[in-house]
Amino acid sequence: MTDQRIADLRQRLAEAGNAEDAAQQQAYHKSRFTFYGLKTEARRQLLRECFAELPATREELFPLVGELWQTECYDERMSALWLLEHGRRLLTPRDLGGLKSMADACEGWAELDSLALNVLSPMALNFETAVYAPVRRWGSAECLWTRRAAILLHIIPARNQRLIAEFAWPALEERLEETEFFIRKAIGWTLREISKHYPREVFGFLKRVGDRAAPLTRREGARNLPEELRAPLMEAGED
Repeated sequence: MTDQRIADLRQRLAEAGNAEDAAQQQAYHKSRFTFYGLKTEARRQLLRECFAELPATREELFPLVGELWQTECYDERMSALWLLEHGRRLLTPRDLGGLKSMADACEGWAELDSLALNVLSPMALNFETAVYAPVRRWGSAECLWTRRAAILLHIIPARNQRLIAEFAWPALEERLEETEFFIRKAIGWTLREISKHYPREVFGFLKRVGDRAAPLTRREGARNLPEELRAPLMEAGED
């Protein structure tokens, strides 16, 4: 039977929805899912109200996440990810199999990036090798979004100045040959975040891999470097 909080959420999403905005969002995301047409913050506010008391146990959390995730409604799936984010203290490395299944089922960057940045990457801070080692293997997954997760995993540790080089650099380098835009962009974005605290390490990485890094990756990765480091990389990358 549907949890009353989910029933309330669905009712309030429908009441707050906007058909014109829903159509625009569906087109923007190129999605087959239905949309209610709410802005992100409006949806989060409804979630805060409907789940004023967050799930306190794994036994409570996972059924709620599962019911919302296994729909064909974008707002409900993003609500499932919100619940995971706010219940991540309950997660352990033994949940990585289920999280990989969710990554495999993502149908766009918005879902995957929420899962990677708000759930997986903070877990890496807490559990380190127990998360880094298995998620690194996701880099060879068939699903584009699962491969992207293996890259974005390193962003939150980098922001917290707790990058683990033995996992980060190989995870990025192993995906340099990809032609997928969302992978090249993810590598560049991750390098850009790493460079905020590790500029010389990012410079050294980009200098070493040279033109194995796509121009997009190189531009994004070098964007926040000091000019004395960025300029030589851009000059070396010119055709």
